Amino acid sequence: MRQAKRVLKPQVINVFDNAVIQVKCVPGEDEIDVAQLLGHSLARFEFIIGMSFDLQFLSMDGTQLLAVRRYIVNEVKERLHVSDINHYQTLTKTVFDRKCAPIGDLVVFHEEGNLLFKSLEDEKPEKPNSSELRDMSTADLQSTMKKLRGSGFPMGTTKVAMVRSIRKHLAVAQE
Repeated sequence: MRQAKRVLKPQVINVFDNAVIQVKCVPGEDEIDVAQLLGHSLARFEFIIGMSFDLQFLSMDGTQLLAVRRYIVNEVKERLHVSDINHYQTLTKTVFDRKCAPIGDLVVFHEEGNLLFKSLEDEKPEKPNSSELRDMSTADLQSTMKKLRGSGFPMGTTKVAMVRSIRKHLAVAQE
């Protein structure tokens, strides 16, 4: 019988000059996706661009600090969410999507913390074969470039130019 994954709920603590987000977790069992974990907290507490905070990982009983890493909010996008449950009257609300990036190294204070943070370490992107790049669709090439530099290609870019540019960015990332 398979166990259901626990939902990790971060606790936000506002200190005078620094926000702290604490997460209680079990090393070796919990897989942590930082973007998903922080998405709700950043939106709920209305973090703005340039606001930095510490992300702390605690043991389940809250007695040990396993690791800590410093993050900064680097992107806030505004979009409209339309809900048409009632066909006679649609509801529209503004939603802000926030993204953050690490600005410091992951500091592990306890040996169990190493089990938890395999997915948090900064990894260099894999270098695909040239035949793999040529066989990719333009949408896949766009998403690959977004992962590498944060933005895709401008409209009208040919597939050959996309492949060439991705190879150039991958060579720089591998160094």
